[in-house]
Amino acid sequence: LVAPGSYCPSCHSPIRWYDNVPVLGYFMLGGACRFCRCHISARYAFVEALTGLLFVWLYYWFCVHKGRPAGQFVVYAALTSALIASTFIDFDFRIIPNEITFTGIALAPFVSLLAHQHYLAEGKAPSRNALDDKKQLLTGQALFGGAEHPCFTRDRNGVG
Repeated sequence: LVAPGSYCPSCHSPIRWYDNVPVLGYFMLGGACRFCRCHISARYAFVEALTGLLFVWLYYWFCVHKGRPAGQFVVYAALTSALIASTFIDFDFRIIPNEITFTGIALAPFVSLLAHQHYLAEGKAPSRNALDDKKQLLTGQALFGGAEHPCFTRDRNGVG
């Protein structure tokens, strides 16, 4: 997201910050590079618009409609971003990048525990023993690690 910066897919010229405003930059430049005037796919603007619309809907649903804290919106917005990126990368290259997958794996247990504590505080989740929760969390991580292990030991990447 930060480095390397955005660049033209044709001439590799860096896209200036004021041309890189989501959706607006695409239309202000007429869907072409400022330097070489090569066409830039409308898919970039579509993905940006889709992400923006989903963020607005998530904010409305969780913060306005349900009155939930903004932290819930942030978690769902991050998950939505990861799913959108994974979907379009998978369409093009038939892979889901490890950077997205492993980040989700690392964050999932913490988000799960925070969500569970939030629902317990609201009285909306069944009360369980905290030790049982930790056992379930560790069991899930062990099972996932066991299922994923062949991906790291074979010559090919992944299971697909």
